[in-house]
Formats: sequence, structure tokens, C-alpha cells
Amino acid sequence: MRVIRAVARSVILMSIGCGQQGSQGLEGAAGPQGDQGTAGQAGASGQAGPAGATGPAGPAGPTGPAGPQGPQGPAGLPGTSPDGGGLTNDAGAPLPTLVVWKDVNGAIIPVVRVGNESQPAFYGNLEFYDSASKAVWASPFFDQVGVQPTMTIQTAYALGGCTGTAYAFQPPGPRYSFTLSASAAGTYYVVPDNVAPQQVGLFSINNGSSCQSTALAGAWVVPVSSLTTVTIPASVPGTPPYHPEAI
Repeated sequence: MRVIRAVARSVILMSIGCGQQGSQGLEGAAGPQGDQGTAGQAGASGQAGPAGATGPAGPAGPTGPAGPQGPQGPAGLPGTSPDGGGLTNDAGAPLPTLVVWKDVNGAIIPVVRVGNESQPAFYGNLEFYDSASKAVWASPFFDQVGVQPTMTIQTAYALGGCTGTAYAFQPPGPRYSFTLSASAAGTYYVVPDNVAPQQVGLFSINNGSSCQSTALAGAWVVPVSSLTTVTIPASVPGTPPYHPEAI
């Protein structure tokens, strides 16, 4: 009986020791989150960026108030005319008495010259300036009617037979009216203000009726192509007769 009980106990113990492994148990719940760690040290500053462009100029400010008026200048020199007035030059000095030409109504006439070396005063031409044509014209002084150019100029040429470049031979100064011997009647010229005479050689001249050969070196001339044509006035200025008068 003891043997049987011992065997039976061994069998039971072997059965208990050789049993299968049990299944894994369920995972436990997560524990609570831990506290936040301390912040790390700040990194080093980066390099500064380039400077920005200059902005546009602001609007102009308002104009300031006007300054005070300056002191009055010194008094001018006294005039020399009987009525206390008078003409002065640029420096303020009085000018001497001037003589002008006036017509019968007292209007000033722009007379340039009266007479010439061979015909002085009463028997010469009266030359006057015409503002419309911007030229000087002549009128017989003894009757002061009719207008004419101040002179007639011969036409000279650089080549023989009145050919080549045409010139006004020894013309008057600028704005003095004249006719040319080789030009059509009623054609009047002046030398422009900006044209200077020149010296050239001449080999023929038109005297108004024929062509003559010549040999002139260094004659004073102005090219006909440089001249300006002008229109003769219909009448003399103002109301003749004229007379000189001091102002």
C-alpha cells in the first residue's frame, strides 16, 4: 500500500510540473507625465544684416515769411532842365541838353542826318529811320516829300564779263537802304546787322548801263547773297516841315 501511494504521488507531482505555460497578462496603464525639464541656454546672436536703402526725401517745408524791406537808396542827382526834370546817364549823372527834330505838331521825328558834305543843311537830304522796315531812308529836305533809298551801289563781280560771285561794291553800314546797279527797279537792300564787309579781288563792275572790266585787289564788298531786301515807306514820318528843338 505504501508503494502504491508513493507511485501515485510521483505521478501527480509530474503532472503538476509538466503543465503548459500560462498566457501573458494585460499591460498596465501608463504612469503620469513627468515634470518639464529646465530650458537650455540661449544660442549666440547671428551677424547683423546689411543696412536698408535711404528712404525718399520728405516734402518741402512751407516758405518762410518775407524779410523786412531794405533801407531807401540815396537821392538821385538833380535834373538840369528848367522844370527840374532832365535826362541822366546810367550812372545818374545829368546829360547835356539834347536837340531833336520835330514836326509841326511837336512829334519827335527819328532824323539820322540832315545834308551831307557837298549839300549841307537846307539843300541836302534828310535821312530818317523807319521802324516798319527797320531801315534808314532819305527825303529831299527842301520839300520833305517823297522817300528814296540813301544811295545806289554798283554791283561788282569776282570774274570778268560780270560773272562769278556778285558783290555790293563799297556798301553803306547796316540798315542804310540802297539800290544795286544790276538789280531790278524798285528793289531795295540793306546790309544785315551781323554781316561784316570783306576784301576780295574784283574783275568786272556793272555800272547800271554796261559791264566794265576792272582789276581791283582788296576792295571792300558784301556778297549780294548776304543782303536783305526791304520795303520802302509810303511817306515820310509825321507832318512836315520839320525843325530842330532842344529837350
